[in-house]
Amino acid sequence: MAQFLTKNEVNALLSAVMEEETTIQTPQMTAKNTLKTTSKITSAFTPELQFLDASFAKVARSLRNALSRFCSETIQLTLSGRSLSPFSNYINSIPLPACFCKFDAVQSENSFGIYYDKPLFHALIEVFLGGTFNTNDLRQSPDFSKIDFLILRQINAIFIKQISKAFTASEPQGFEFDLAELNPQYSSIAKRQEIVFIYNFEVQLDDYFSNFKIIFPRSYVEFLLDKKESQERQNKFSSKRSFLKMSEHVNKLECKIQTKLVGSQITAKEVATLQVGDILKLPNRASAFINNSPKFDGEIIYDKDNLSFKVSKVKSGGAA
Repeated sequence: MAQFLTKNEVNALLSAVMEEETTIQTPQMTAKNTLKTTSKITSAFTPELQFLDASFAKVARSLRNALSRFCSETIQLTLSGRSLSPFSNYINSIPLPACFCKFDAVQSENSFGIYYDKPLFHALIEVFLGGTFNTNDLRQSPDFSKIDFLILRQINAIFIKQISKAFTASEPQGFEFDLAELNPQYSSIAKRQEIVFIYNFEVQLDDYFSNFKIIFPRSYVEFLLDKKESQERQNKFSSKRSFLKMSEHVNKLECKIQTKLVGSQITAKEVATLQVGDILKLPNRASAFINNSPKFDGEIIYDKDNLSFKVSKVKSGGAA
């Protein structure tokens, strides 16, 4: 039987983890002996993780295509995993040199971050300028250069566009770049002890392997979920109101009703002898037509001295 923790219990567990200075990872990314604790923590954030998993799957697909167009090269980009961590623990764990960019929502007072692995920039420089970097050189490369920041500006523009598309239901006006920190410890997208969701993406460009991470604070994810659910309720209400309005309009449409008596037979001699004033006996059975389509069978009756049609059978496809 699955065991779910309350938010307070999750916070208590995460506080204990903070003291050990470790990152809480999802089951597929952690050691066997920590699966039980990780599973409990993950289950407490099921709605948030499901929402982010779906959103970042879209981001991975769109970024792969956008970066490939940008480089005129085929880029392999995969969403390789996700983890949970107190913000301060994660920030302190980032190896230097590093570039941590902060992005702000245009419509709300919320932020998220992206950590770029430095080899990503050198891989792009290799593509554009035909450099002579190798993997070992990249890991030991000096601080970011001017050309790195030129590449960063282009990459950020691509990332903002694609991430905005994925979260358009909750943030219809998208995001904008705020600042880049070469020392991530000075970054502030969340309170130091707030839980953040970290999604890791791996990038392969020719022989270069690098990664970047997108970091969303827990409070912002809950805000996005509330916006999404509110928008869905509003859309459902609007659809229902539109349906009722359409139904009201349809119900007021006028339909043309015609009746046709069921025929009987007389002889040719009787036809030849008919005179003005003679009476032809006809059965009282008849059919009713709605807008020239046969809908009902019935009989002709007098209702309060008015000639009327009494429905006895609804034809197939007719109105109830």
